[in-house]
Amino acid sequence: MEASRLDWVTIAGSRDAPTVKIPWDSRDALLERLRREGEADDIIAAFRAVGTTSPVKLKPDAKRRLLATCEVWLMEATTQGLPPGIFELRNALQDESA
Repeated sequence: MEASRLDWVTIAGSRDAPTVKIPWDSRDALLERLRREGEADDIIAAFRAVGTTSPVKLKPDAKRRLLATCEVWLMEATTQGLPPGIFELRNALQDESA
């Protein structure tokens, strides 16, 4: 059975990086982590504004902060401990910043 598009959120990449889809549960875990870290209200608002039908579009400074969050999370959890899609999101953000 194919997963519904309502089970995923899409994060828009730039022309230098791919668009990434992550499961809704991973989105929730990411937003919770951002909330705990603080100073990410604009990123959280961008995710909440689009729901499942449109890609999340972030400004370059927000993408850098999101990359930093994903990097720390990766160091803490390793790739096996990350929620599905977060490692791919981190890689896409890293490609874009390179």
